[in-house]
Amino acid sequence: MYKFVIIIYFIFISFICFIWIFILLKNIQIENIYKKENKKLVIVTSHYKEDLEWLKSSPWKVVICSKIGAPSLPTIKLDQTCLCENKGNECTSYLKYIITNYQNLPDYIAFIHGHENAWHQNLNIKGKYKSNILNLIEKAKILDYDFISLNGTFIDDRKKGELLGFDYLRSLWPEYFQSFLKIELPDYVFHDCCAQFIVHKSRILRLPLKVWETWFHLFYNPQINHKILGYSFEYCWHILFGESPVMEKFSKTKYLETYFLNK
Repeated sequence: MYKFVIIIYFIFISFICFIWIFILLKNIQIENIYKKENKKLVIVTSHYKEDLEWLKSSPWKVVICSKIGAPSLPTIKLDQTCLCENKGNECTSYLKYIITNYQNLPDYIAFIHGHENAWHQNLNIKGKYKSNILNLIEKAKILDYDFISLNGTFIDDRKKGELLGFDYLRSLWPEYFQSFLKIELPDYVFHDCCAQFIVHKSRILRLPLKVWETWFHLFYNPQINHKILGYSFEYCWHILFGESPVMEKFSKTKYLETYFLNK
């Protein structure tokens, strides 16, 4: 009887070890697949006066879209093809990159600001890089999601229309957005603020080039307040890329578990 119990115990332990090793190898395989796909990503950075030394540790190609009049960066090369006037914060940089590279977009693009840290960057994840934003980019589940926001500062309660940018967006939506997107702007938008995200090129190419050009030129229309419009775009980037206006509500912990590799 004693030997039988020992045998059963051994079989049980062996089974547990087998399951553990299987899960471990599966996770390693999945992580390697993500790493291979991740190499196709390009970082596009909107720059004005930020110190960009931190981006030198990026393993990905970095395209720096600066503004006219920005200080020169002796040790960092700027991309002259996406240079534009200092209007609309990061929006004009992102849009200029899209329309300039529309015919030859990389598979994945991480659109980020020039600063390494900011009040709106609230997703913390362990990784090999000193910069948390680089760790997020490395661990993003880009095979599972075509759009992943990188800030973790979720803004709720648009019903009251209290924020100027959202009201301004509403005034422009019928003429400049609804005709292209074929949807009305809802009364309520829930989103991750401040416009840093990874997007697959298919989400950009779903709209014709002329649409992106129209939105870019909005910032240079003298009848439009480009500063407020820049904030307005924070409410709708995810909509432009085909996401639901109301993003699924997660805790930060759940958001990290859903959209990023946890090891």
